Amino acid sequence: MFGPLLKIKIKFFGQELMGGGLNRIKDGMIFAYTSTSGFPDNNVHCIIEDDSCYLWMTSNKGIYAIKRFELNDVAEGKKSSFTTLFFGKGDGIKNTEFNGGFQPSAMKASDGCLWFPTIKGVVVVDQ
Repeated sequence: MFGPLLKIKIKFFGQELMGGGLNRIKDGMIFAYTSTSGFPDNNVHCIIEDDSCYLWMTSNKGIYAIKRFELNDVAEGKKSSFTTLFFGKGDGIKNTEFNGGFQPSAMKASDGCLWFPTIKGVVVVDQ
């Protein structure tokens, strides 16, 4: 089963396969970001980019953000790792099970805030 697709400025094309992490497809080559390579969770429910070039991703463990260029740098061998911002129950999220399996499962408002549904309410990232 295929998860969300995201095409960003021709530099990053991501595809999530339920339980298979995130895959970057560029020039016919596939690079897999998985938990064994430092990716926070192999189940990604949605991907949305903010105004600072962070890709925000949800899972059943919480929400995390990674700079798009860092993911590209790792895939291209320019860096060996990327920095992950992770947010969970300790950060005030009452329930870390985010919704997935349908689109859209995130929204970027006109003010730049990102909205994510959980099974017990909404999480808003206000930048």
